[in-house]
Amino acid sequence: ERQRLLPMPYPGAEQGYPEAAYRIAAWPERVVRLDAVLEQAGPDIDPRVKPFLLATARPSVGFRKTDGDPTEKLGCTRFGGMPDLPSDWTYPRLPSAEDGQEGSVYEFIAQVDCQALADLQAYLPRTGMLYVFLSTMHDLYGHDAAYAPLIVLYYDGPRDALRPGSRFSFTADDYYEMVDSAYAPMAVDAVAAVSLPPSYPLRSNTYHFREALPTAGDDVNAFVDAYQGIDEGVDEHADEQAFDHELGGYGFSQHELPETEVALAAGGDPEDWFTLLTVKSRGGMQWGDAGDLYVMIHKADLARADFSRVKAAMYSS
Repeated sequence: ERQRLLPMPYPGAEQGYPEAAYRIAAWPERVVRLDAVLEQAGPDIDPRVKPFLLATARPSVGFRKTDGDPTEKLGCTRFGGMPDLPSDWTYPRLPSAEDGQEGSVYEFIAQVDCQALADLQAYLPRTGMLYVFLSTMHDLYGHDAAYAPLIVLYYDGPRDALRPGSRFSFTADDYYEMVDSAYAPMAVDAVAAVSLPPSYPLRSNTYHFREALPTAGDDVNAFVDAYQGIDEGVDEHADEQAFDHELGGYGFSQHELPETEVALAAGGDPEDWFTLLTVKSRGGMQWGDAGDLYVMIHKADLARADFSRVKAAMYSS
């Protein structure tokens, strides 16, 4: 209702983005996966479910923890530890409250090798590195306007300019709020996955029905009842619940999804916002009560590789 009565345009949204990059139609093996889930659901499934899935299912990338050395390969995708930043980059810090004093360092969350993931999705830049940093979990909402609680840095230069993260050495005192000196590093394998809108909060996020159910009206409730369980079915079929983290997948909420939450705060349409990265509670990374941390970006920004306006959201059970 607020979006309808008091619309907040998002600056730059008019430049648009390639919608096909967020659809599974270009990934036949993922469509086959959906067909298998629908077949399991039985012949009496609501005929509108498949068009809904084809319109909303995302080609995501799941990350599973491996036993390998997360620092063995320079610039590989990993979570925690220290980032392999270019040699001429300084480690990001929060602004200091006192002139002449250095502020606390950001917590390092993840680095993503875009080139290594290019064959699994079509929305990231084809080359380069993404680095995700967080001020502190308790700073996501109501933070000081002088800084962003979550930042994503993008580097698209020579790989030989990267330097091992071991050159950075911080103690708990260097951080605004950190029990240890850094999160334990996690090496991961990347897996092609399918992510569906969670059925539980669909009634609070009806923008998903615009294409698949444009004249739903009161029929939304009946459709959601038919859809209930399909999203769990694709999890079982793809073993998605075993993912430790995820790129491009839907977040979860009991009410407004992260896309809706961020659109209400930053402007634009929730359909144009994208969950770039889902960081789940693993090891020392604990988001509230075993929740998830979401890195959100507007699709128009992602289309031009502009990561300067990313937003954060968090869900805790």
